[in-house]
Amino acid sequence: MMNDRLLPLPRDKEVLDFITKFIGENGWSPIIIEIAEGCGYSKNSVGTVAKRIDNLEQLGLVVRQKNTMRSIVPTSMLDELENK
Repeated sequence: MMNDRLLPLPRDKEVLDFITKFIGENGWSPIIIEIAEGCGYSKNSVGTVAKRIDNLEQLGLVVRQKNTMRSIVPTSMLDELENK
């Protein structure tokens, strides 16, 4: 099913902002549990965070490799990370 939204929901945007900030500070992508904790979710809410990342991916705002740790990257940072 195609996603008709063009902009992320506020909580999706919060996840995107956390990922972008985390990569800027650490040089690598966060894992889902780090995103959950950084955005105020409980450690048991990884499913919710995964759904938010799915939403961002559907909107073309992040890319990731399935089943690969630390592979969630905002599309706005792809060029920057490739040049490192």
